[in-house]
Amino acid sequence: CDVERKVKPILSWLADLGLTDLQIRQAVVGFPRLFGYSLEKKLKPVVQWLSEIGMSDAQVAKVIARRPHIFGYSLERAS
Repeated sequence: CDVERKVKPILSWLADLGLTDLQIRQAVVGFPRLFGYSLEKKLKPVVQWLSEIGMSDAQVAKVIARRPHIFGYSLERAS
């Protein structure tokens, strides 16, 4: 089932990053396509990049909640 295989792991990962339930809802409503991305190949590298440019965990959580479409950006162009 796609929910078990794709959705639940992403929701758990967002919670593990420190996003509140409200922030997770904001991210999902703001960019539902994030469930179509690979957790390992797309989502985690974006968060790693945000950390590498100096964002704290709290700042990363805010960016994901307020601008979840950041997961749609290409890291090659951002580097």
